[in-house]
Amino acid sequence: MEVGGIEPPSEKGVKSSSTRVAVTFFLLLPSIVVSNIVFFNLFGNFFGYGFFGFLFWANLLLLIASYVELLPPALRRFRGADVKYGRHAPINHPGVAGDSNS
Repeated sequence: MEVGGIEPPSEKGVKSSSTRVAVTFFLLLPSIVVSNIVFFNLFGNFFGYGFFGFLFWANLLLLIASYVELLPPALRRFRGADVKYGRHAPINHPGVAGDSNS
């Protein structure tokens, strides 16, 4: 049922959202722990800490968590534009050869 032009989320959307949040936290928490100065001090070996690439892995996990969190809303936005304007709606860029706008 649509209320005020806004549809409530479907059960699939709610499950997908809660799964996405769980995956994000699963990726975010190890990133925080591995890049933390307390972990660095517990490891105790600067060369070993750098050799195993703990900061690289922390940043990689953070990047993946960002994509998991930000990509689905962006894709929904583009899919909504496909529905609104048609799947193969022409994109007119000024100055491009063959455009009616140039």
